[in-house]
Amino acid sequence: MPLRARSYTPLVALCLTALAHPSRAHSQPLPSVELYTMGPGRDVFSRFGHAALCVRDAASPEGRCYNYGTTDFSTPVPLTWNVLRGRARFWVSLAPLDRMVAWYGAEGEDRTVYRQRITLPPDALEALETRLLRDVTTDARSYVYHHFRDNCTTRLRDHLDAVTHGALSRGTAFPHGPTWRALVLDGLSSDASLLVAGELLLGRPLDARPTRWEAMFLPAVLRDEVHRALGARPDAVYTRRGAPPRGDPARGRHGLLALAVTLAALAVHARTRTVACIAGGALLGLAGLVVWTLSLASSLPELSTNDLRAVLLPTDLALPFLRGRSRAVYARVRLAMALLASLASATGITPQPLLLPCLVVAAVMAPWAFEGAPRAQH
Repeated sequence: MPLRARSYTPLVALCLTALAHPSRAHSQPLPSVELYTMGPGRDVFSRFGHAALCVRDAASPEGRCYNYGTTDFSTPVPLTWNVLRGRARFWVSLAPLDRMVAWYGAEGEDRTVYRQRITLPPDALEALETRLLRDVTTDARSYVYHHFRDNCTTRLRDHLDAVTHGALSRGTAFPHGPTWRALVLDGLSSDASLLVAGELLLGRPLDARPTRWEAMFLPAVLRDEVHRALGARPDAVYTRRGAPPRGDPARGRHGLLALAVTLAALAVHARTRTVACIAGGALLGLAGLVVWTLSLASSLPELSTNDLRAVLLPTDLALPFLRGRSRAVYARVRLAMALLASLASATGITPQPLLLPCLVVAAVMAPWAFEGAPRAQH
C-alpha cells in the first residue's frame, strides 16, 4: 500500500529533472540508489508487501522515493471493483525517504522494512534516474494496475533490469515453485473470508506456475533476486513489533468442507430440511451470481476464465421455490453437473480445483434429487 501522505508535485519533479540532467557539472555527486521492500500489512491492499526505489543526489541528498503503488484509497469498494475488473489506475508519487520509512515502520503500519543499496556504474545510474523522473513528469506516471503483471514491484523490477542490461532477468526463466493460486492464497492466509472468496473466484489460469521472473511481482522475491543478481544485501532498517498477519492458506478449503457437512447434516433431519433448502439455495445462488458477474465483467483472464461457472449457478436461488417433481429434476441436473465437474478436475481435464465446491453443491441438492420418486411396489 502506498504512502498516504502528500508527495512531491510534478513541478518539483521537473525541477529535479533539470538538476539531475546528464549535463550537470561533474562536481556534483553521482546519485545512489536504494531498494526498499516492506513486509505484508493487515488490509487487503497490503497483504503481499510493497516496494519503492529511493534516490540520493544533489537535488535530494536526504533521499526521495518513487512509489508506484499510489491510488485513491478513500473509496475501497469502488477501488476493489475496479481492480477486479482490470480497470484500476495507479500512479507513481514521490516522497521523502525518512517519511516513507516512518510511515511503513515504527510511526505507521508496523511493517518490516528492508533496504538494499544497489551499486550501479555511472551510466546505469544516469539511465535509472532518467527513467524514474520521466515516470513522474510524463503520461507514464499513470498506469492500469494488474496484481501480477504490472504493479508497484514489477515496475521497479523492469527499470532495474533495463539499466543493468538484463542482469535481473538473466537465468530466471525456470519455474518459481508454487502456482499463482498458491501464492495468492498464501498472501491472503490471515483472512478466512478472503480465502473462501479466493477458492471460488480465482480461475483456471492461476493454476499454472510462474517463472522466477514473473514471481518478482512479490516484493520478497524481488528482494532475493536483487541480492542474487546485483549483489545488494538486504538489511532490516525496521523490524515488525507485532505478530505478522499470517494464517493457514488451507482455511478456505476447510471452510467449504465445513459448509458442505453442515448443509448435509441439516438436510438429514426432517425438522431442518426446509432450512437446509433455503440456506443452501441462497448460498449457492449468491455464490453463482458473484462468480458469473465477475467472470463477465472482468477483463482479467485469471477471473474471467473460471471453471466454477459450470458448478455455481445463480439459478440455485430458485431452489426453495420449486416443489415436487420440478425440484427433483432440477436437483438431479445440478448433481450431474457437479459430478462431471469433479471428474474433470480429478482427471486433470481442468487444473482448477473444483472438488470442494462440487461437494457443497452435492450436499445441497442430494436430499431433493429423488424427492417424490415412485417407490417399489410389493
